[in-house]
Amino acid sequence: MKNKIFNYNNLIILIFSVVVFVTILFHEIWNDEVQSFVIARDFGFVDIFKYMAYEGHSCLYSWFLRILIKLGMTFRHINYISLIFGVAYAFFFMYKAPFNKLTKTLLLFSPAVLYYSAVFARPYIFSLFFALLICILYKDRHKHPFIFGVLLALFFNTHILTGPVIGAIVLIEIYDYIKERNLLKERLIICSLALIGGLFFFIQVYPSLFNRGDIVHTKPIYSYFAAVLGSTIFMFSGLFSFNRVLVFIGFLLTLILICKLKDNKKVLFILLFGIACYFIFTMFIFTLNEMKCVYLFILFLFAFWIYYDEQKKIKKSVTNLLLVIMLLCTFNTAILVVSDLIHDYSFSESIARELMKDKKEHIKVLTVDHVIDVQLFLDDRYTFTSYYTGNDYVYSEYNNFENAKEISFTNFALENDFDYYLGYKGDKRSQLLTKELRKKKVLEEVYTSDIYAGYVMGDITLYKINKENYYK
Repeated sequence: MKNKIFNYNNLIILIFSVVVFVTILFHEIWNDEVQSFVIARDFGFVDIFKYMAYEGHSCLYSWFLRILIKLGMTFRHINYISLIFGVAYAFFFMYKAPFNKLTKTLLLFSPAVLYYSAVFARPYIFSLFFALLICILYKDRHKHPFIFGVLLALFFNTHILTGPVIGAIVLIEIYDYIKERNLLKERLIICSLALIGGLFFFIQVYPSLFNRGDIVHTKPIYSYFAAVLGSTIFMFSGLFSFNRVLVFIGFLLTLILICKLKDNKKVLFILLFGIACYFIFTMFIFTLNEMKCVYLFILFLFAFWIYYDEQKKIKKSVTNLLLVIMLLCTFNTAILVVSDLIHDYSFSESIARELMKDKKEHIKVLTVDHVIDVQLFLDDRYTFTSYYTGNDYVYSEYNNFENAKEISFTNFALENDFDYYLGYKGDKRSQLLTKELRKKKVLEEVYTSDIYAGYVMGDITLYKINKENYYK
């Protein structure tokens, strides 16, 4: 019995769990993590479904949060949802994955799994967990077509970037039927359920997919390739390019590894089809950021799982290349975890503490990004109103495009009675607004928080607005 409990797999699962738990204890929650919670808290199930048109995600994750909130969960617990699913993922992965022990360990401790999925309170952990179940069942999918099809539908409803993997599976099923003329019923069930899941997803989010302010379709074609390349590089570098030489080596080795798979046309098709889809998404739907490396990781995981499951003889060079690539990824996981332990990831809690020093019970804040997370750290006696601006639009409350006011954010700042202004050193819009407000001599610096990670780099400065010099 002792040998069964104290084995290599359980030891790795335990280490993984401890690392994730400790990181969560020191992790500062930020607005993208909180926004799903606030939506689930304030909206009913039907309203959540309708609101996804502005969010760009499926309602699956928010519905799940809604149930837990009804059971008493607070926003401080949401990262532990990722921990629970992350530990479950680690257990099934270590016992079911077809790779050798070292490869499994390095894959488990990659940034995409340990940091961006198991620590972050985002739908990514759902994507990763359902992807794992799909990988495990793939070999026997025709024995259990309904279960496999339901998993595809659920997987699709975690994020649009699951589409390439699902699309590849459906196209392979169609191709295999045309070629082999068998298992028609099973293939129809799988493809139909995947299609139903896709339709359910697009009914919710299609207005937001083609009305994104952050996509400029007049960019040169190479810039979209660069975005896909950048997201791929995040698989090796984590959040930043800590070591550009290592990043370059990792990317180069990945290209060589893909070329080594030319003898397995199915796996090669999955990889090339997936990368092409990410390229198209980047052109027409949204830009890829560091956390989207989770979906490139899922693509690679699914492709190599099939390769190891179906290939009669695994090339030693493939295994060695995969080991080296994942070693580079794991090196950067350590940097990400340590950085989160010793630096602020989010300014929300520290800014909230500063705001609560104000004796006013209603605080009105202007910022170039929404600070929906700050309000959760304020005492109950405070009411909080925030406005944020983007691409010359001003939004209040949630990211609701129907309520947007199409005015210059500088004019908006000068025409409204705000108590505080949050300035982002790393944001060009904020730099312009800060410069304009300083010209008016209305800003009094209150607090500066040094942000190490997240979309915005550099200092976050809280300014008190001097009402006597405030021009309306």
